[in-house]
Amino acid sequence: MYTAPPPPPPHHQQSMMSPPPMRQSPYPPSPFDPHSRQSLEDVGDTERAMGWYGSNQRASMSDVKLTGGGHHYDSDDDDMLMVPQEQRKRRTCMDKICCGCCTCYPRWLRYICCVIFLLVIALAIVIGVLAATFKVPDVSMNGLEGEPQVSMTGETVNMNFTLAISVDNPNVEGITFEKIEAKAYYPNHHDTQIGGGELDNVHINKQAVTNISFPFNLKVDAADDSSKAIMSDLLSKCGMTGGEAQQITIDYDVTPTVKFGVIPISFTISNHANFDCPVSNLLSSGADGLASLIPGGVSPPAGA
Repeated sequence: MYTAPPPPPPHHQQSMMSPPPMRQSPYPPSPFDPHSRQSLEDVGDTERAMGWYGSNQRASMSDVKLTGGGHHYDSDDDDMLMVPQEQRKRRTCMDKICCGCCTCYPRWLRYICCVIFLLVIALAIVIGVLAATFKVPDVSMNGLEGEPQVSMTGETVNMNFTLAISVDNPNVEGITFEKIEAKAYYPNHHDTQIGGGELDNVHINKQAVTNISFPFNLKVDAADDSSKAIMSDLLSKCGMTGGEAQQITIDYDVTPTVKFGVIPISFTISNHANFDCPVSNLLSSGADGLASLIPGGVSPPAGA
């Protein structure tokens, strides 16, 4: 006998039936689910229980670049993201100092570049401080040491002598002059250099007075048009033109040069030296050439 299926339950009873069971979702429940609304504390507890807590970390460098808050890109971050958080090492002071040096290089190469850069900066600071606190030494000229040596070849007079120089260094460090250069001129004829001298690698003691013997050479050529007036005045000062003998005056500029690293510091001291004309040496060494320079009718001085 055919039996008809039971009629469906009324619609007002369908809502009372329990829904079919659902599979567990792989995602945490939404706090806005109207069927299972949870507080923020419940959501945190659920994440800890399901193992989701702390796993939603940035794993893309694009997220780091787009994130504000002063984050700086570092090539080491790519490697650090592969290491669990509990095994990561804290950045050292060296990492923080060298973080901006060649970020595309490995860490060991960045350390080398950073150390070299810091050494260059430190050296520049030291040189700058020494140059800023440097005081110019007081250089004094103390005249000639001994008698000048005079010789005459043809119409050219050569004169060698030694200047006594004292240097008072007030600095707390000793100084080595890389070069001391001198140029000699005859008074009122500074357009023509008649001699000079040079000394290299002269050491000056700290906070002390150092004496220096500086060699000097003079050369006057009567055949040179620019030196004829100088030679005439020299003969007059030596009393060879009938007048009274006088002292010879030579003007000179002394320029010491000291170096701080690659920075040269030079200064010039201008002074003059006075000495008696060595008539006897002049006449004995070049009487023939000298006679052609003395005007006719003038007798040479006594002792010639």
